[in-house]
Amino acid sequence: GIMLSGEEGLVKPDAEFFEHFFKTFAVDPASTVFIDDLEPNIKGAAAVGMHGIRFTGPAALRAELRKMQFRLG
Repeated sequence: GIMLSGEEGLVKPDAEFFEHFFKTFAVDPASTVFIDDLEPNIKGAAAVGMHGIRFTGPAALRAELRKMQFRLG
């Protein structure tokens, strides 16, 4: 799912944003990957149990997802 902080009135990296996401989409944080280009947001996601990946470019993202055993097209 996609959740935009501006639409929800919540701000990353606050835990409340991530908790709202978990409830809205009924997902387990441990089975969720959060991708963002800002390190504070990655740390916020990790603090609530998500796998965080800092986006630095497509190739690096692919490599990180492969490490996590995601299947990529």
